[in-house]
Amino acid sequence: METLDHRFGNRFTMAEAFRRSLDNWGKISPSDSEELQRLSDFINQCMTAKETILELGILGKGNNSRARHP
Repeated sequence: METLDHRFGNRFTMAEAFRRSLDNWGKISPSDSEELQRLSDFINQCMTAKETILELGILGKGNNSRARHP
């Protein structure tokens, strides 16, 4: 958390960085076990960070801007 605070400055910025990473994650082939594991590890990191960064609640809400502007 100290490293994230130092690099990003505030918790909303950190939450946005997590959300952007998920939004920009490329398509994963079901047979690409390494990339599926990488995504799983990242989601676990998000869940752990969500315990202390309340702003990460945005991850469970989806990206509403995409729904309004296809």
